[in-house]
Amino acid sequence: MKYVFLTSETFIRSNANINDETHGKYIQSALREAQEMGLQTIVGTRLLRKLQELVNNNTINNSGNEKYKELVDMAQWYLLYSTVARLIPIVGVHISNFGLSVPQDENMQALNRLPDIFQMEQFYIHKADFYTRELQNWLLENHKYFPELSATKISELRSNLYSAASCGVWLGGSRGRSRWWAYPHLYDRITDENPEIVHLQK
Repeated sequence: MKYVFLTSETFIRSNANINDETHGKYIQSALREAQEMGLQTIVGTRLLRKLQELVNNNTINNSGNEKYKELVDMAQWYLLYSTVARLIPIVGVHISNFGLSVPQDENMQALNRLPDIFQMEQFYIHKADFYTRELQNWLLENHKYFPELSATKISELRSNLYSAASCGVWLGGSRGRSRWWAYPHLYDRITDENPEIVHLQK
């Protein structure tokens, strides 16, 4: 089954410090992770699939889809930095019969320490977090244009519009759960009468 990307390998290569010899399969693998494991947690499963459908059908530029097109355009820089962050461990660390190894080349000075590789990964994650916040704020202001945010099955991921931090430990602050309580009218809980649906009120 064909997988639909919301940005291109060309855009990522032209705007990131990626060697021309880096295999496209690595970039596409990282980009798919950025969409499925990153963007999907921001916009939710249903809205991500809607965007992919419009791109795949080449109707994203049609009249009536202006907000969807704007969302795709806004997501470009998030996808760029999120992809590069996920690409670094893919190309920087190899799995072999002898365990983990770092590729070496006589014409290149490679990072020899795993902490250096993961430090660069975090550098790009922080950049992606900035654009996560931009996407969340924009969706909060324009949620009425996206019916996909209004209801989702319990098996699907809900949109996350209250935290832009990649850290697994919540430390509080304006980007923490206070974002949830700042917009209580937007959210509803699963009810006994309708346990399969989670509603995000307009």
